[in-house]
Amino acid sequence: MVNAIEETNVLGTFFDNHIDFYGNSDSTNKYGSTDAFFIEFIKKNTRKSVLDIGCSTGRFISWLNYFGLDMEITALDPSKKALDGINFQNVIKIQGHLPYRIPGNSKYSYIHIQDVLHHVTGNSVNESKKMVVDSLIHMRNILTDDGFILLGDLFYESYIFPTFTRNTIKTMLDFQNKCNIKIPFKEFINGLDVCFYTRDEFRSMIQECNLEIIDYREWYWGNKKFKKQILLIKRWGYMCFIIKKRA
Repeated sequence: MVNAIEETNVLGTFFDNHIDFYGNSDSTNKYGSTDAFFIEFIKKNTRKSVLDIGCSTGRFISWLNYFGLDMEITALDPSKKALDGINFQNVIKIQGHLPYRIPGNSKYSYIHIQDVLHHVTGNSVNESKKMVVDSLIHMRNILTDDGFILLGDLFYESYIFPTFTRNTIKTMLDFQNKCNIKIPFKEFINGLDVCFYTRDEFRSMIQECNLEIIDYREWYWGNKKFKKQILLIKRWGYMCFIIKKRA
């Protein structure tokens, strides 16, 4: 059985090798920026500290600095190369990953996590869901009582069965990784393992962890017609949650 440290090393190597793809990712579309949604909330609700989980090369941290938001910043990522790319002073850097290698002895006013939870995967969809729930519980445990979780992730929903696209993507990636036959989509990187969720699934997992959604925004993506057809995608896009502990 792979232990948590070894798993961090495996994940770190994967993201080190693909830093150009993931380090430059920007979850935006023509309607606006997910970062702006979160930053505007922080500007109106100042707090002491932030933990940026899956920080990569520090895009969100750069926005905190740009707007002069004076906070204690902790950056967590499995990729050492990504952490080394964060050049801001006074940022605490931790090499780790969800759900089992995150700091447990500190409390944070904000926990920011974008494009991470679909990478928290087990051997099945059910196991992956349990790991996501465990991740949310860990985040809740290190959140201050007046703190907020800023969570963003992709969603895919299919015709007929909403989860069909998710299951198809996971099956295709398993086939690619086991048979070493490249699927002709640039996002299907060799060694990648992901598990996406519908909006309803995400809401259910959040509520299961005794957390409350206080604000929400979503963006729809309408391009890449061929990919939508082959994966039977009805709706896909990006969802952002602002979450607090349930009273």
